[in-house]
Amino acid sequence: MNVKILMYAMIAPSSTCEIRQKVGLPPQLTDGIDTRSTLPWPRVITISDHGDGEFFLFRWTIDGEFCGDTGHRTLGDAQHQADFEYGELLDGWHVLAANNELTIEQILEFVQREGGVEERIDDEKT
Repeated sequence: MNVKILMYAMIAPSSTCEIRQKVGLPPQLTDGIDTRSTLPWPRVITISDHGDGEFFLFRWTIDGEFCGDTGHRTLGDAQHQADFEYGELLDGWHVLAANNELTIEQILEFVQREGGVEERIDDEKT
């Protein structure tokens, strides 16, 4: 399978956002006991084309720790999910060239070099 990262966006820190990705079975499947664990807050999201008509929205910490994924039938559906989850915390989509072969490690390295969302917001205020 040929997986290609199509775009990425940065997410601002938040302590108030109620939507969080979790790992584990929901309480409805575990006799009402919530055994899920909450994944870390993502700072970078990517949308990947898996070449089989599916698009995946992946979430990552700035250090590359996985924070969850969701599958979608269209690119627009994946973008809509990101907008629903993060709204104004998104720093806008950065579309990658069609012939790119970037890995998530390379994207995270670039984001770390360029600074996160809050650094860019501070720069714009001055």
